Amino acid sequence: MDIRYQVFVSSTFRDLIDERREVMQALLEMDCIPAGMELFPAANEQAWKLIRRVIDESDYYCLIIGGRYGSMDQRGLSYTEREYDYATKLDIPILPFLHANPDEIPAGKVDRDEKTAKRLQEFRARVEKSHHCKYWSGAEDLGGKVSRAMIQIFKITPRIGWVRGDQVPSQTTLRDLEKFRKQAEELQAEVIRLRKQPSPLVDGLAHGGDIVPFSFSYDVYTGPASGVKGVARPSRKIVEPMSLTWDGVFAVMGPRLLSGDGEWSARYALREKLEAIKRADPVFVEQEGHSISVADTDAFACLTQFVALGLVEVSEGNERGRTKTQWRLTPYGRDHLLRTSGIRGEKGGSKGSLPPTRAKRRRD
Repeated sequence: MDIRYQVFVSSTFRDLIDERREVMQALLEMDCIPAGMELFPAANEQAWKLIRRVIDESDYYCLIIGGRYGSMDQRGLSYTEREYDYATKLDIPILPFLHANPDEIPAGKVDRDEKTAKRLQEFRARVEKSHHCKYWSGAEDLGGKVSRAMIQIFKITPRIGWVRGDQVPSQTTLRDLEKFRKQAEELQAEVIRLRKQPSPLVDGLAHGGDIVPFSFSYDVYTGPASGVKGVARPSRKIVEPMSLTWDGVFAVMGPRLLSGDGEWSARYALREKLEAIKRADPVFVEQEGHSISVADTDAFACLTQFVALGLVEVSEGNERGRTKTQWRLTPYGRDHLLRTSGIRGEKGGSKGSLPPTRAKRRRD
């Protein structure tokens, strides 16, 4: 949209007619909307209400100080300073332009009254103390400096501005946009809620406290090491069922998938867990040598079950130019891992599991 800024030009009038004309021309050439006291026939309280409303609607405030303090209200405050105070109160960006050589201003354009001249000096000093001021020495010089200052402030402090009525969305359009925004927020909230719930896949899946039906194998060496290179130690392979529940297996493999280590690391973590369980068996520990393993098919079957339960998702990745299957936890899987594996306090209750509506618990 084509935005135009309204600029309120504040100054005394009769002594700065040429200067104000140059400023107005500069603002018009920049597609700005100039506003100022030329619009108001008299300096009185009725006019002040209108001036205040125009300042309220302005984007920038341009202050020009020459050699006169200007018409004053009943309190002895000039309307120029009063406008400045009001713009300051509204926090409107202020651009002050002060005459560079007040002593060289023609006598007909300066205050002859010492009291009024002193008020002008105090006002000028106050503005110089509060702002970075620009100094001008003639009407054309002032017009050029206003143009450059406005270009700079448009970039540094952009404002709302004004646009043509036919470029503004209608009330119906705005209502529709607001309705669509609310719908988008509701849909986003629903997506987040659904991603934290198990996906409704196959009914009757084993889960939670159900025992994993797979077995694991370990070799028990039946004789001492021969010490001869290339000669294998005699061993005996034993196959036993896993003594872990589905939540137990997920608590072992899940952290590896959460950290992004991948399927191989998750399978290795399961092997370590089984070995730790077996080492608690004194008969197993007394054996001279042993080696535990988990079949690849069993490890993949566990991961596939977690996919079916909505705990893990599968995607295709690229590693060193080769396509590789990537296993990672879903948002629901991360929540479930924290619920079932987090360290609980004394009053934390028992570990959670998948909702009973997902599958019926196996009954012995």
